[in-house]
Amino acid sequence: GVDVFFVLSGYLITSILLRDINARTFSYRRFWERRVRRLAPALAAMVAGAVFVGACLLMPRDLRDLGRSVVAQSLLVANVFFYRESDYFGAPAELMPLLNLWSLAVEEQFYLIIPSLLSITLTKLRWRPITILGGLFAASFAYSSIQLHRDPSAAFYLLPSRAWEMLLGSLLATAPRSLIVPGRFRESIAWLSGIAILTAAMAYDGRTPFPGPLALIPCVGAAGLIWSNDSS
Repeated sequence: GVDVFFVLSGYLITSILLRDINARTFSYRRFWERRVRRLAPALAAMVAGAVFVGACLLMPRDLRDLGRSVVAQSLLVANVFFYRESDYFGAPAELMPLLNLWSLAVEEQFYLIIPSLLSITLTKLRWRPITILGGLFAASFAYSSIQLHRDPSAAFYLLPSRAWEMLLGSLLATAPRSLIVPGRFRESIAWLSGIAILTAAMAYDGRTPFPGPLALIPCVGAAGLIWSNDSS
């Protein structure tokens, strides 16, 4: 699910940024204001609930770690905290109520970089976005594949080895819209993409080397679903 989320997030955020930059209406303040208004209320409610329940149920050491994870998320580095402190598939998840925030931290770190990257590429360098995004996608995917064998936890949690999943969505957002594709072909792609995602969901477990090359199956599936249902 996280991998599908990353592809979708990259697609949506890049589509919004490209629209605003090309229309000369992009503003960093407005961009982050929208992100905060969308994420902060639900995040604050979830964190408050987790802290309340944790204070009632957790032992002192686990409660301390919960507090540290709250601080880490406020600094946008929850993924780094959990990389250093835990094994996603090994430690009991009920003792880490905010473990799911690692993926939000990765997304937020991506949000810190992608606006400046696209703005400079389009307005200063006047390159096609697909050039720089494609290069970063290839570099991140290669790094993820290598890091999977050197440090699997780093490959799982940290932005450099996860960025390619969001960049896949970004590349999809830059794809030409002028190509006319028969509806039956789009429908076939949608079915195959859904099958790819379901196959990964049912076949992968804690022993599956991940992310790396095997993450391509759900990620390409997510990209296929987005493309096949994009009417723009």
